[in-house]
Amino acid sequence: MRWACPNRYESCMAQNETVSGPQRILVREGLLVEYAPGRAAPADLTTRPCLRAALLVPLLPVGATAVSLSALWIHTGWWPPDRPPAVLGAHPGHSRPPIIFRRSIPTAYVRVIGGLAVTNPARTGADLLLMERTDVAIEGVLRLFDTCLSVHELQAHLQMESRRPGLPRARAIAAQLPAYVQHRRRIAIRSAHARLSAPSHR
Repeated sequence: MRWACPNRYESCMAQNETVSGPQRILVREGLLVEYAPGRAAPADLTTRPCLRAALLVPLLPVGATAVSLSALWIHTGWWPPDRPPAVLGAHPGHSRPPIIFRRSIPTAYVRVIGGLAVTNPARTGADLLLMERTDVAIEGVLRLFDTCLSVHELQAHLQMESRRPGLPRARAIAAQLPAYVQHRRRIAIRSAHARLSAPSHR
């Protein structure tokens, strides 16, 4: 993988544009969603993958593919709460932000959503495990599991990958995810039972 930005995402994330004060209030109230540096859209326009992808089309060069956290946001609507909004893409001929690596993503790993090429859920999950901080990667992958990806699909994709830094670690994490998913489900079930059995104070 040929990175267009040093230190992974830092150069692409370090964009200082922010939404205006009135928009910031609307973002906090959930009426607007900040989806890129200095850009926000009505929440109703971010409720489906095709709508989220369409918002990013003007922000990426022609021929680019949305990758990593941008692809995750398109697929699931989730963005790490401790990260400023950013747009992340891959392109075979561009190397400036928002392009984080300069290469063409194989078409087998790409879907067109809302007029934008986006890495498919399996490739997106693999990219997260290979490129992101562990806690963010795992939470992102779990969000994909909730919406559009199976553990088997993720593990199969990681087995097809080669010569990417961090593959043994990513495969090891993926191997442990089924047990972790079951653990989270048990906790959720216990919490639900506890709420249902708690005495009412009405």
